[in-house]
Amino acid sequence: MSDAAPDPNDSPGPSIDAEAHPAPGSADALFEALWAKVLGSWDDDKPHAAVLEYALRSERLPDLAGRYRAQLTVEGHEARAQKRLDAIVAAATQLLFAQRAPRREKAPWQLTVGVGLVCVVVLVWLAFKVLR
Repeated sequence: MSDAAPDPNDSPGPSIDAEAHPAPGSADALFEALWAKVLGSWDDDKPHAAVLEYALRSERLPDLAGRYRAQLTVEGHEARAQKRLDAIVAAATQLLFAQRAPRREKAPWQLTVGVGLVCVVVLVWLAFKVLR
């Protein structure tokens, strides 16, 4: 028997209950609350818009799309679920294009021609000095 204190690294990780039920103030709890509101008032557009906006800000579009995809099999929810999936695809596409790197600007052709002419003049002058 040893009198040593237990190692804190040996403690088990978070329980399955903690993962299934997020903390009340966490982002997951807010997402779950918004989704519950969507399910509670399925025919109202405001909760759908709110959960989409939150999913965009918190980068949870795949989670939201999966939930709407599951609603495609629920009778009476098919049309709105498909409409919301289309809105998610449009939002994701818009987000992707907004993050696209800007096109690299090329130097104006006048600058390229000007630098080329200066180089030719310098080379002719050097050739004249060397061969003289």
